[in-house]
Amino acid sequence: MNVNSKRIRIYTALMLLFAASAVSLRTVACLRDLIYEHGYYDSKVLITASAYVVFGGCILLFSYIFLAERMSPQTNFSSPKTYAPTGVAGIGLLFIAIYLFKSGSNGENNTVRYVTSITALFALISIVHFFLNAFISESRTELRGYFSLATVVFLALYAAYLYFNSKLPLNAPNKLIDQLAFLSSALFFLYESRISLGREKWRCYVTFGLIASFLTAYSSIPALITYFVKGRIISNSIEESVLTATLFFFITSRLFLTASISERGKSSAALAMHAYAERREAAVLESMQVHKEAFSKQMTIDDLLPTVPEDSKDDLSNETADETET
Repeated sequence: MNVNSKRIRIYTALMLLFAASAVSLRTVACLRDLIYEHGYYDSKVLITASAYVVFGGCILLFSYIFLAERMSPQTNFSSPKTYAPTGVAGIGLLFIAIYLFKSGSNGENNTVRYVTSITALFALISIVHFFLNAFISESRTELRGYFSLATVVFLALYAAYLYFNSKLPLNAPNKLIDQLAFLSSALFFLYESRISLGREKWRCYVTFGLIASFLTAYSSIPALITYFVKGRIISNSIEESVLTATLFFFITSRLFLTASISERGKSSAALAMHAYAERREAAVLESMQVHKEAFSKQMTIDDLLPTVPEDSKDDLSNETADETET
């Protein structure tokens, strides 16, 4: 556990809640209102409502960067929580690389063909990055860090590929959503690469991870549901939707992993002992305060002498007077 574990869990839960709301609204809009031939919506009520949810959710998630405390957790790339998401993301990259190589030769113009071919090449290099994620257990290694930059370049290039691709109109809502999903993922993997290079910025890492996870879910899940329910592809390709879904799975698992790792140099047992020591110290201080209040009244010499009854005092006075007269 680390100092931000509770905050990360709360923000991740909020992200999933906002994502569920926005995904539900967009899914219904895609199934009911979307004109598949043109990529626009016949009724804009649901898709506009989902856009407001996305905007408000992103603003809320971005607030994490101001509320989080500075931390230095001990990253662990050998965790079982790494293997499954890494393998799934690698498979998604393989599918999109094959698709891009096939579509690159059929591009409408030279610009699209060049961008498609370069993007496909970086998709293959990105597969190496995810392989190194699972193969190298050290938290800091330049080899994995440099290959992870290839993933950043691939995601940025794919957003550019979507921009130049005329399969959907330039300002079609679905196209813009997919571009935002890939650009936000590129920012997340930029800070992922900094971990391997020993230049971590954890507040930015978690913040852009929350936003990227939100947008990739919003992009991929309605597209996959629409494909399986109506057989319609609302993104550039079904391979793209599968890749975006694998990115959502990977980034979300990274957020849960970040919330569970401990501070550097402190084991879970040490943290537990530290917490016990703090509780014990608080109990001792409370006990001392109670005793201090109980004995705060100052004692006089009269309090130490035995108390003489009033009758005895009168007898003693009479005896003293008789002796004086004698």
